[in-house]
Amino acid sequence: MISKNRIKYIVYLQKKKARDEEKLYVVEGDKIVREFLRAGVHISSLVAKPEFLGSLSAGMLENVKDIEEVSYKELKQISTLKTPHNALAIIDIPERKLDL
Repeated sequence: MISKNRIKYIVYLQKKKARDEEKLYVVEGDKIVREFLRAGVHISSLVAKPEFLGSLSAGMLENVKDIEEVSYKELKQISTLKTPHNALAIIDIPERKLDL
């Protein structure tokens, strides 16, 4: 079960100003979340239905800091999509370094 404060925080990250301040962004959808997991990108938080989490290998979850199982109803509260997918991830915005 996801807390109300956590729901508010994820909804807060859907605003550009919040993403810039927190240096985080939200990714939604089974396919894109799997791609980030396979790529080894550091994921601050993974919020997903139990079926999605059960389909992942243990190696894919190495770079995930926090994992939360949620129901469809809870996922619908935090999703920007009309019909939410099975997973949502909060990912660190990479630092850009310019080589002058």
